[in-house]
Amino acid sequence: MSRTAPIFLGLLVLLAACQSPPVTTPVVLEPPRDLRLEMQKVAKPQIARPVPAGNTATVAPTGPVIVVVSRNTPVYSDVARAFAAAWDAPSRIVYLDDENGAPLTLTALTSSHPLAVVAIGDAALQFVETVDVDVVYAQTFRAGSQHRGVDALPPADAQLRQWAQDAPALKRIGVIAGRSFAGYASQLAAAAEPLDLSMDVRIVQSESDAREVFRQLVPTIDAFIFLPDQTVFSPSSIQDILAVGRSNDIQFLSYNPLIRHLGAQWLISQDAGDVADGLVALLRNPDRQRQALAAFYIDDGSHRQRVAADG
Repeated sequence: MSRTAPIFLGLLVLLAACQSPPVTTPVVLEPPRDLRLEMQKVAKPQIARPVPAGNTATVAPTGPVIVVVSRNTPVYSDVARAFAAAWDAPSRIVYLDDENGAPLTLTALTSSHPLAVVAIGDAALQFVETVDVDVVYAQTFRAGSQHRGVDALPPADAQLRQWAQDAPALKRIGVIAGRSFAGYASQLAAAAEPLDLSMDVRIVQSESDAREVFRQLVPTIDAFIFLPDQTVFSPSSIQDILAVGRSNDIQFLSYNPLIRHLGAQWLISQDAGDVADGLVALLRNPDRQRQALAAFYIDDGSHRQRVAADG
């Protein structure tokens, strides 16, 4: 896969009148390939999860690295394939939504004594959470995992620094985040201060809350970052916010091409190969708990630039 292909998490569908080109590369907010499914609350696949038998003898791992993928969509599958290409040892990719195969069980997963497990996406990480194998993960914001993972977004200071450099007139930034992104919103706020950027962060509980809070922010900001989770992630709420913002000359930064398609002027994305390299680095450095992305892309609609995350 090209290392210049962008990749982020979320469930979106465009309104019936809004047709988007098919997404062929991963993005950080998890859009499935078929945009018509985006706003449906897709049920997780029914996966048998027997409790592993206790008091079993410990067997040294001898098998391949098993890559467990939440769904066979580009946001996950491109990273899985990039990892398989980067990992210089045997690996096997398993999709939790594979309708042609038997449902994956923890017993089947561990019976081959894998060297490690790579979990890509939230459902995959939840599935392997309790396995007694080295697990590393990517493409998820799931908090509280006992395992090690690659950051789902570029370092906050690096992306804000680049945005401020590319758009120096932007000084007052509003951030609306669902509860799932409260931690990352705090990282953005901490990164803004040394860059002399004013940032107003609001955590919202619903779509109506998001709309109202944004209208309150409009007179005080010239730029905006939207971090919606499932509670505020609908085309109507996003389109309302974008319409009001653009009519007031507010610049929007997005991490999702679908939000960009709805009107955001700026897009920050990652490369599947960079995420895969982070997974490889974690497996090769067992004492490392987190792996930051080495680079990201910033795109203003006319120019797409690769930026080193370390500045």
